[in-house]
Amino acid sequence: MPTVKFENGKAAIIEDAFACVEDDQPIPTEGAVCVSLERFKTDKEAILARNGDIGVRLVPDDDALELTDVIDRLSLVEVTFPKYTDGRAFSQAQLLRRRLQFKGEVRAIGQVLRDQMDQMARCGIDGFVFEPTSGEAPDVVENAIADFAYAYQRTSGAQTPIFARRHVASKNI
Repeated sequence: MPTVKFENGKAAIIEDAFACVEDDQPIPTEGAVCVSLERFKTDKEAILARNGDIGVRLVPDDDALELTDVIDRLSLVEVTFPKYTDGRAFSQAQLLRRRLQFKGEVRAIGQVLRDQMDQMARCGIDGFVFEPTSGEAPDVVENAIADFAYAYQRTSGAQTPIFARRHVASKNI
């Protein structure tokens, strides 16, 4: 499945440099790794002492705020959508971007649907791992996000919500 990074209105397939390390596997001494939050908490000192980028994978029950003291050391946080009806990863992405000011990549994994990509991007998710149903993966992401010109809620990005635009426009009349 392709990994797509979305930046500045453009999407591109990227080579995923992160090795996903399961909880029962040894952690490589070098290179970029992504581990579960549980594994990160268990082996925190050893993981932080490694030479390479660090990623943490959150499942819906995980509290993103547990990363507060190490957020500047992380390059990637994966948020998991086990089912398209489970929206807890949206909240995790918002916490990472707004409250923790995370500057690295927030990547959606699991059941990532085209219909939800715009909302994911508005919550601060800028990486997607999904099975494209038609067309090239970057086109799917760009088109899905471009489907909606305006947002009704505040976003983690720079997009001004429609109510704020209306308020400014009414002052200029």
